[in-house]
Amino acid sequence: MKKFSVAFLLMVVCFSYLSYSQQPPCMPDFYGLTVESAKLPNIPYLTTDTPYEVMLSYIILDSVCKSASFKDVKEFLNGLDYGDTLKKIMNYLYRTVDFDAFRYLYTQYSRGNTNNPSIYYMHPRDLINEILYTVSKKTPNYFLDLMLLRADFILHIKIKDTIVRKTPSSGIYPDLSIVTYEILDTIKGKRIPTCKDISIYKPTEYKSLKSDNGPNTYPCSQFDFRFNKDYFRKEGASDVIDIEGSNQINFSKWDFVKIDGEYLVFLNLHPLCSKDSINYSGLTLTISPLKNCPMFPVVNGILKDEANDFGLGEKVNINIIKNYLRSRINEILNY
Repeated sequence: MKKFSVAFLLMVVCFSYLSYSQQPPCMPDFYGLTVESAKLPNIPYLTTDTPYEVMLSYIILDSVCKSASFKDVKEFLNGLDYGDTLKKIMNYLYRTVDFDAFRYLYTQYSRGNTNNPSIYYMHPRDLINEILYTVSKKTPNYFLDLMLLRADFILHIKIKDTIVRKTPSSGIYPDLSIVTYEILDTIKGKRIPTCKDISIYKPTEYKSLKSDNGPNTYPCSQFDFRFNKDYFRKEGASDVIDIEGSNQINFSKWDFVKIDGEYLVFLNLHPLCSKDSINYSGLTLTISPLKNCPMFPVVNGILKDEANDFGLGEKVNINIIKNYLRSRINEILNY
């Protein structure tokens, strides 16, 4: 009995933290990066460490979805100008994502009481999308505000490793790259998953990532991306992902995903599947209104923004960019 109790306690402790997993049992053929988190026990899920504004955000979201129709919400949001009400909504939305992107994600994809899936008149995800759409139409800072609100994580990173995977149906082209990186600075996101190594040759083999001096001592995380076979890397060749052909977004071929290269990245979680008490998520680049890929190279302290998405020029000191982002974030938090 004592051994059982100890084993059970260890299981509880392990599941209270995030970890990158093997192919999820609900998607055994999935070759991308997966991160697992415990299912939310109830919606809204409010804990003692939840900040007041975040708690209020979830309570309001729950109340609106249960009591209002989508038509009512659209009419209300359409009637707003860029004033105190919309700014306060932006404030609460930013705080909610920043505090716990996993809770935010799975609240959106829940319909409340699982014993009564029709308890909500409106799906939470639809409400969030309508809020983002309203902000995009009415804010004078369209690109910046949409990226700050939409991204789950905004990070200044250094690439430590890349691997490429291809699914059985992908032919000779690898269709997925997994990037391991050191976190140099966090602009948004308080709950960031940590690293485990994922073998390119054995997709089911996951080992703790180690440096030459043993377990890594730097803040480490990972994401994956795919570009519809527009990139290719031969086994044993350079760790640079070569971009082939034209893309809808601009890529600088030799600046994209260099080992030891620095980048400013915007990342988002997305749901994959659930089984038993675990949610399985992916983590990849943010879908955005950017003309550039949402992964900006930083060379010798200078960020390259070839499409001038930030409006500060094509080459800007990274500290100026980060201060620019933080300044706007502080404005939103003070609404």
